[in-house]
Amino acid sequence: MALYVTRKCPNCRFVLERARDYIAIGDSIVTCPNCSQKIILEHINEWEDLSLWWKIRYILTELYTCFLWGLGVVIVLYGVTEYLFKNLFQDAFFLILALVGLFATYVIRIYLFIKEIKESKERTAKIREKV
Repeated sequence: MALYVTRKCPNCRFVLERARDYIAIGDSIVTCPNCSQKIILEHINEWEDLSLWWKIRYILTELYTCFLWGLGVVIVLYGVTEYLFKNLFQDAFFLILALVGLFATYVIRIYLFIKEIKESKERTAKIREKV
């Protein structure tokens, strides 16, 4: 069972996010839209700041999540094709559909993952230039 948290601004108690408790890659410093205070979100880290264990855990979590999204895509596509074409396709078509659905979700997620890492490295480089 997932742990869901509500993150609030410590100054004005404005709700910043309601999310599953997870580790994320990104800019950990946000500005409260209500009182303009700078806040550090502890669950968000830059890629280079993560240890090897957390990098592996993050990648495995992404792969598992991607697999579940892929299954969802396959189930929806299968339901649509069965409804529209009424037993026109055989099991081989469903297998191909499943593989295409999984492949598509993995390609999209890998693209977004590489983009996240690139942006994280750019932010880290900017911070290190200032120091």
